[in-house]
Amino acid sequence: MNTYSQNITFARVEPPNWWVGFKNDTLQLLLYGKNISAATVEIKSPAAEVLKITKAHSTNYLFVDLRINASEPADFDIILTAQGRQVARYNYKLFERTARPQGFGPEDFIYLLMPDRFANGDPGNDYERGYNDRVDPTDPDARHAGDIQGIIQHLDYFPRLGVTALWLSPVLENNNPSYSYHGYGITDFYKVDPRLGSNELYRDFVRQAHRRGLKVIEDVVYNHCSINHWWMKDKPFEDWVHGSGTYQNYHGSVLLDPHAARRDRTEFLDSWFVPQMPDLNQRNLYLTNYLIQNTLWWIEYAHIDGLRIDTYAYCDSVFMNRLTARVLEEYPHLSILGEIWFQKASLIAPFQRGASLPASFHTNLQSVTDFGLYYAIAEGLNDEDNNWRHGLGKIYYRLVEDYLYPDPDNLVIFIDNHDVERIFTSLGEDVRRMKMALTLLMTMRGIPVMYYGTEIGMTSDGKTDGDKRKDFPGGWAGDKVNVFTGEGLTQPQKEISDYVQRLANWRKGSEAVQRGRLIQFIPRDDVYVYFRVLDGQAVMVALNNGEYVRTIDYGRYNEILGDYNYARDVVSGKKEDIKEIKLAPYSARVFELVQ
Repeated sequence: MNTYSQNITFARVEPPNWWVGFKNDTLQLLLYGKNISAATVEIKSPAAEVLKITKAHSTNYLFVDLRINASEPADFDIILTAQGRQVARYNYKLFERTARPQGFGPEDFIYLLMPDRFANGDPGNDYERGYNDRVDPTDPDARHAGDIQGIIQHLDYFPRLGVTALWLSPVLENNNPSYSYHGYGITDFYKVDPRLGSNELYRDFVRQAHRRGLKVIEDVVYNHCSINHWWMKDKPFEDWVHGSGTYQNYHGSVLLDPHAARRDRTEFLDSWFVPQMPDLNQRNLYLTNYLIQNTLWWIEYAHIDGLRIDTYAYCDSVFMNRLTARVLEEYPHLSILGEIWFQKASLIAPFQRGASLPASFHTNLQSVTDFGLYYAIAEGLNDEDNNWRHGLGKIYYRLVEDYLYPDPDNLVIFIDNHDVERIFTSLGEDVRRMKMALTLLMTMRGIPVMYYGTEIGMTSDGKTDGDKRKDFPGGWAGDKVNVFTGEGLTQPQKEISDYVQRLANWRKGSEAVQRGRLIQFIPRDDVYVYFRVLDGQAVMVALNNGEYVRTIDYGRYNEILGDYNYARDVVSGKKEDIKEIKLAPYSARVFELVQ
């Protein structure tokens, strides 16, 4: 990039490059620089042509609509002139498309991690000039110096654990004075945070993950950015973000409530999360194009396999449908997960693709988060009364509501995540109940996600979000406990880790669990039994949430058990008489049924 005038500068072009071969051959460039709106834009190349130039409210922006005419890789100069004189030139490159997203589904076991809390592979990037949020491992809300290189160094750990896909919390720049570690306050949508690595390193991480058979899911944020985003000091248009006078009420019910007051609905959709996170106005068509193109750019640049959309319900539905439709038009095999943080299935289900009501919420989301099942598991396993709508009955009745979902097999299920209390803490650090929760995660219908550290029973003994996001043992030099090697683990941690590995690696080869029909029986006498059945294959899962030993009632489950001769315990590998299966107090067992 060259600049020849002190009056007009050319500081930024976004997207910084593009690709040939997209089905939609138009591209809208954001040009930023001092007084750039006074310049004329020219392209003297057959590779692209200028269709339209739009001046923004700020004189420091131009939006340039192009048509990409090239069918093969090419480059062309974007030339800015003023008063008959060239003031700047930018060489714009068009590459060949090579991304082939794999998508994700019920066959996968996804692992969610926060790069800052997982492993520090490059101490040299702990401190970067111009970034003020300093490293302090003793402060749960400060940066702890984990990075992408740390994940790369431990990629072999995930296949051993049984993981098939990785979901990283956002890795884009979060140049904020505090709380920058989690990644959800983006300050540059085209730049990986240098304290985590670089764009090139992130792309290399995806490449190396793919070599190990691991898919990669990118966590994307459209609802808001950081107050410190570079454009907040000089917004292109006055309506680039919504006003900051009110803050969100978090009652997503207003989206579906036919009696909702307009004020309540507006507060939910258009207000800010917190003073540090401006709410993006996705009804501004220039911002819409910006976010759509940014998504396509990262898919093609990094070769990711899926998207997890943060705070999906808070976004404008028209915009979200336009974005997801465009993404799937270009990448039909890519999977999209929407975070829908509501407890009731009646509020979550309308967001999954194919939902019959209401029409205004028809989406392109293959997957949504099953928070209803999460709450049922976390609360149900702590409840001593297991009948009707209590204890195990909470899980049963939550699954009864699956009739509301177009595709319950593609719901994303979990027993904890980065926003809620650790499941081991929720269960009173009871290893028996922990195994019950893990069994449900690994054998239930849907796509299982495990939060980093759950495989050893990490706890959340504080009240802040940072306490739910402790450092992964073994990720830092000098750690006395190392999950990657097993060194220093307590007996309960080893027991939980071994259980996860056995179930997860078995799950990889179980088509019945991955794709089979779920058949559940009403919980009775502290026992809940369900089956996964597919083409003659059958898996039986039995949970005892009571203090007494229970024997499986063969006659009650004979409609399925009657077709098989014996059962093989998945964890121990031992064969058992199908009519004499016993359940210890507060336990779960998984059996493959054999004819």
